[in-house]
Amino acid sequence: MNELSTTNGLVQRARAGDESARNDLFDRAADRVHFYLHGRVGSRLRARMDVVDLLQDTFLRAHRVFDEFRADDDRDFVAWLCLIAENCVRDAVKHAGAAKRNPRASQRADGGTLESPGRPGANSIARLREQRTGPYTAALREEGRERLAAAIEQLDERARVAILLRFFADATVDEVAAAIETSATSTRRILADAIRETGRVLREGSHE
Repeated sequence: MNELSTTNGLVQRARAGDESARNDLFDRAADRVHFYLHGRVGSRLRARMDVVDLLQDTFLRAHRVFDEFRADDDRDFVAWLCLIAENCVRDAVKHAGAAKRNPRASQRADGGTLESPGRPGANSIARLREQRTGPYTAALREEGRERLAAAIEQLDERARVAILLRFFADATVDEVAAAIETSATSTRRILADAIRETGRVLREGSHE
């Protein structure tokens, strides 16, 4: 593989001012982060939140703090984006609650947009807005993931966040613990319980 095409190479070029490299980084990660957000939000919140909007917010935040990304692996970059996405989801939930109490709060404080061509992730955002079935639907149809996603969606929110971050976004146990605001020991227990519960639902579903 050409060294300059790896995440490390793209990061180096992006930090040197190569906008095409930065675009490539975000576009390569878009489908996985979109998949994470779809599963993370769950059906109840999806009725109130647009997943593509959350992806756009994630990319905007990541763009602004891009220099903080230090790793050089594809999985590390996706994990970093998913941790930012988690903060975006939490802020969106708070914002929705504030909007109920005060209609003026429904106005976005962040007026940023990625719709302009050339901005990191702009191509992916535009594609997802046009293609509302999105890569999530396509990804679900691959390797029987539809049943797995349905099983994960039955978990409570903290367990769902934990299992998605750990096994989909490749976050470390410590990163997951920070995201769900508990200890590494408790996180391991939550993950073990989530794996058992997901397995149980899958087994029951296979007999239907």
